[in-house]
Amino acid sequence: MAAEIPRFDLLSEAEIDDLLQDSESKNTKRQLKFSLGIFKDFCGALGDVDFDQLAGIDLKTLDQLLGKFYAGVKSRSGESYRKKSMQALRYSLQKYFLNLRDIDIIKDTNFAKSGRVFKTVLRKLKVEGKASEKHHKTVSETDMNKIQNSLDLDTPRGLQRKVFVDIMTHFANRGEENLHDMKADDFILSEQNGHRYFRIVDKATKNHPDDDSNSQGGRMFEIPGSSRCPVETLLKYKSKLNPNSPFLWQKPKGAGRYGDGPWYDNIRVGIHTLGSMMKTISREAGCSTDYTNHCLRATSITTLDHAGFPSRDIMTVSGHRSETSIKHYAQTSDQQKMKMSETISNALGHAQQEPGPSHHGQQDQRCTQNQTQQTAEVSNNSGNIGDDIDDFLDISNSQVERLLAAVDNTELFVAQPPVENRNVQVQNQNRNATFQFNNCVVNIYN
Repeated sequence: MAAEIPRFDLLSEAEIDDLLQDSESKNTKRQLKFSLGIFKDFCGALGDVDFDQLAGIDLKTLDQLLGKFYAGVKSRSGESYRKKSMQALRYSLQKYFLNLRDIDIIKDTNFAKSGRVFKTVLRKLKVEGKASEKHHKTVSETDMNKIQNSLDLDTPRGLQRKVFVDIMTHFANRGEENLHDMKADDFILSEQNGHRYFRIVDKATKNHPDDDSNSQGGRMFEIPGSSRCPVETLLKYKSKLNPNSPFLWQKPKGAGRYGDGPWYDNIRVGIHTLGSMMKTISREAGCSTDYTNHCLRATSITTLDHAGFPSRDIMTVSGHRSETSIKHYAQTSDQQKMKMSETISNALGHAQQEPGPSHHGQQDQRCTQNQTQQTAEVSNNSGNIGDDIDDFLDISNSQVERLLAAVDNTELFVAQPPVENRNVQVQNQNRNATFQFNNCVVNIYN
């Protein structure tokens, strides 16, 4: 009689913890490790706090410590971190203390004071112009033409890069996500109404860590008669892959080493090479700037948005969970900005006639604005979470109290996003022209 197969795997607490840790992405683990390193260095800089003894520190002291950390952490260059980086630091500390002591430093009322300090720091960053997110560039039409013209489909490297650009844009892949582990069989050839297309096997992504079959629903259809057809290009590429490797991104063979057989070696392309693939492509193509892999995702989403596709449909391609996230990607193009400027100019009468002398030798313009928008040009790497940190601003408890008091007793003037000009009303009475836009009234006397 065959032995009965156990129905249950009885896991120990340690094995369950390992299971939970394995569920976190590599990027999350890297962020947690880096953030804890920053906090540990901060504790060392204070001199009277032992990071290894935080498990026994009382909650009031820990609250004060966190408040000083939020208010004082700086980058190596002495610059304040941007809003998103500060949020990442706090999130990492939240996870750390949940695991260490089962306390939530964000929701627990014992940490109300440090929470107020954190919000105060974010408001200060907004005043300094460091609260806005840095959006990924979209590839311009001119640069995309340069890229396409630089890719020779009769060479292993050119063919691979063409497939790379096609996949990253059609499926709106996020940067390096799942790239290194992609397999040739992940892309399935199908047909709809006589038109062939490729779809991708659903995998866990940042927005969809669970198997809900909604992470990447894009399709890459063929372009009949085109020498640059993405379906034909991928079919050719798959036929040239080394059959001894299941992976999609294989190392291209050098000149003279390929012919009728495989064009690629039985070696996966390195993860760092894949991570900087678009940067390499754009440089060699002579583009106006260095693009990243994520720029292709931004290009895909922005192109679909400008073409008028609803956000809910774009989400099926990009894998976003909310329409708000789509709006962060969909950027206003230079052409659209030019058209908006021309529309305003037409309303002002600039397109019809040159401005003549005013009625009294000057124009009477009255405009009231609630606040002044501040802008700041920030370098690509300044104040981001990826910078090494060894400098901290040592802030005393009394200084923290004064910081909070300043917020309670004064009003910070925070830059607001500009009001969108959708309706411009023009009234012409007698010889006066009245314009209303952006909550402003402008009178022009001719």
